[in-house]
This record gives sequence, structure tokens and C-alpha cells, in this order.
Amino acid sequence: MKVEPVNSDDNPKKVANSLGWTIPSVMKLLKEGNLYFKTIQEKTGHTIFRINLGVEAFALCDSQSATAVFDYSKVTKDDGFGRLKFNKNLTGQIRPSIFCNGEVHERYRKFLMDVFRATSVDYLIKVTNEAVEKHFSLWEKSYTGAGIAKEWEMDILRLCSDIVHRAILGGEISSEASHNWLMGILKKKRSALGVKTKFFSKAIVGYAILTNGIKESPHYQSMIKLADKRSVSEEEALNNILFSILFNYYGGCSAAFRTCAARISILDENIKSELIEDIKSAIDKYGGLTGQALCQMRKLHSFVLENLRMSSPVNLIFGRAVEDLMIKSNTGTYKIPKGKLMVANLFWAHRDTRVFDDPLTFQALRFFNNPDLKNYLYWEAGPFSKDQCEKTHQCPGRNIAIPSIMLFSAYLLLQGDYQLGSEPQWTGKKIRRLGTPDEIITLKKFKYKSDVTVSLPEAVLNSKLKYDEMTAENNNSQCPVDSEA
Repeated sequence: MKVEPVNSDDNPKKVANSLGWTIPSVMKLLKEGNLYFKTIQEKTGHTIFRINLGVEAFALCDSQSATAVFDYSKVTKDDGFGRLKFNKNLTGQIRPSIFCNGEVHERYRKFLMDVFRATSVDYLIKVTNEAVEKHFSLWEKSYTGAGIAKEWEMDILRLCSDIVHRAILGGEISSEASHNWLMGILKKKRSALGVKTKFFSKAIVGYAILTNGIKESPHYQSMIKLADKRSVSEEEALNNILFSILFNYYGGCSAAFRTCAARISILDENIKSELIEDIKSAIDKYGGLTGQALCQMRKLHSFVLENLRMSSPVNLIFGRAVEDLMIKSNTGTYKIPKGKLMVANLFWAHRDTRVFDDPLTFQALRFFNNPDLKNYLYWEAGPFSKDQCEKTHQCPGRNIAIPSIMLFSAYLLLQGDYQLGSEPQWTGKKIRRLGTPDEIITLKKFKYKSDVTVSLPEAVLNSKLKYDEMTAENNNSQCPVDSEA
């Protein structure tokens, strides 16, 4: 949807005021999560309304209105997400690309697209295969079925960390340092009493470990050469690499990995069989697991997209109006004044009954049966179907993010036989869980079906990172899976 500026002939509806006092409102948000938005929507009868999230904002709660925050000719980005601001002490005082606008964003984005394009899907497959062999074997030894179920999430995070760091940097970096940095990036340095918070204390140590690890990675100098071509300084490049790898790629994929693992555990057996057959037939067609084979796994692709629809790692997307705007929604047209903060709730945009049939039900093949629904699947910077280019704010690493989630899911379906400690539940109340089940995922038993072989052709086994082949003129970063599936 194109956001329209205000004209004298426009006659918008009055925006319902539901601000309330800050502390009680924040407490309701923490307790009710996305359901807090639904309560206000039902009370006011509007899908656009004012809300207090610790900061005053205009909530956009249907598919049509949510797109307003993605029109960057009319909207600008702040240094964080509503009341949560990123800690510049953990980014070398550099404002990362995700929070930038205009010329600075374009420079950073061009550079990051170059970095992520150096990873081919074949190389990602090679890295994932090696990580799966290592971690699945460890899981089989750790989760034997004896005794009580144990937390599984940190083990999934370690697997994701191995894949992410090797896929981009060509080597491993401490998963503990990555986790500690991520836990502190949206936290304040000091408490109200002036004491350094425990999150920051751990995160700043993690920051030092991570930046040193990036500098010592085998392709760091090649990355800096790419940065120089894009007029990005070494300090800007280092901290944008760090933020994009950890906050965007690792942060998003580690949440999606956990969600997909939980969903697979409760999938209908017939659907699970269809997904496995989809994977096997593509592998057989191309003589092994390759980028081309992954592109043909359209049912698996649909399964991943449905997970992102139902359990988006980021539910609240913020943007600030740079002029008076008219926003259309399911309940009418509303005026958003210049300078006001807007928040699109993707949880409810992805459950819009005007777009999605039976939206509260997980349907693994929803996007396989109706590929056009990708036009209404949003993530942090716009519709999933929108092509990447330097001018957009689409995730610069999307070319490997979706394949990463697909590969993890494929290996779990083929080679993982596991039993969770309890059935996962999603109520929509736990925003801080990033789309994962409400409660921490526990695992009772894991069997690594290593006898189910996943063959990799020589081209995949010999694949490498391609930093030295990258040029500033090569700008195509469209995800190969997206373009085919």
C-alpha cells in the first residue's frame, strides 16, 4: 500500500485514544503481549489507535495499515524499537544500518549486501552439514530419554552460532560471547542507581571477544576492501558486520530454528511425510543436496514461511512519520500527524481475516497452495515478496537467512527423531520470546538418524566463501530460494 500525504479533501476518522498511564500500560504489555493490542482493538472498534508502550505511538493492527511503516519516503527510523534503544557502547558508537536513513543507510546497505553475497547457498549447505553432524551427535549423547527433560534452546543456539559465523566469517566465534552481546544490546549501561547492569557487564566483554574474532577471521581484510569500495570506514564496517551477523542473522535465525523445531515435533504425520518426500525428491533430482535442490523444496519453503507468519521473531515494527499521513486500514482512513511514532503489529497483520483463511491455524502448506500470500507476509522492512536492491531496507542477508532456516528444518525432518519435554504452546502473550513457544523448549530424547544419508556433490564439498570474487558492480542479492519457490 502506498502511504498518502494529507490533502485538504481528506476526511479521516478520529484515532481512538487509549494511552493510559505509562507504568500500568507497560505492565499490561509485558503481561498480555500481542493480546494487549487485541483488547484495545476490540474495545475501540478500530485497527488503528493510540497506545502507550512506554512511548506514545499509533498502533497499526491489520495487513493494510501495517505497510505504512515500510514506506521510507514517508517514514524514518529511530535508534531502536520504541522505548528500547540500542546500546552504542556495544557498537563502537556506530549507528548500525538497520537504524539508519538516507545516504548513510544506502552506503552501509551496499557494503552488507556485498558481504552476504560472498556466501553461496552451496557453501551454506556445506557448513550446515558439518555443524549438524557435530551437534546432532552431541544431542544424542546428552538427551538419552533417561531422567527429566532438559533445556534444549541453548544447544540450538550453539548450532545456529556455528553455522552463522562459519557461513560469513569462515571460522567460529564464541557462542557464549554472541549470546551475551545479544542479551545486552537493547539494555541500558547503568541501572537507575548508576551501577553497571549485569547484562551490560557481560555484553561488553562479549563485544571485545567478538570484534577481535571478526578481525582475526580469514576473510576480514577482503571485507575491508569491499567496505572501501563503498566508502565505508573500517570501524563502520566492523560494527555493521557484527550487528548484521548477530542481531539480524543469528538473532532472527536462532529464534526461527527453535520455532521450527517445536513445530516439527507436533506436525501431523501426513504433513511431515509430505515434507520429507519433498526434500528427498529434490535431493534425488539433483544428485545430492545443492542450492538448486533447495530451490525445489517448495513445500519445505512453505513450512518455513508459515512459521514466520505465525511466529515472527519481531512482532513490532516502528517508524516515525516525516509528514502528515493518511493511513488506510480495514476500519477506515486515519490521519497520523508529522513526527508521530507508528508501530505495526505483525502478529495481527499476519492474522488478518481479509487476507488469510483460518489465520489462527498453522497450515504448513499454506504458501505452497497459495504462493501469492507472500505479498502479505512481512518482516522487519517490508513484504517478503519484495525484491532486494540497494534502495530498499530489506534484510541484506535474506539470500542466506531463509535457506539457513530451510536447511535446519530439512535436517531435523530427515535425521532427527526427538521427543520434547512438553507440548509447545503459543498464546501471543510472550513478545520477548521472539516467536518461540511461550515456555523454554525442553528435550527428553534425541536420536540422530545418521544412517539416513544426505549426500553432497563435489561442487558443494569444494565450495568456498567468495569474497575475493566480489565486485562493487555485482548488486543482485535476491534469495535464490525466494526467486524459485
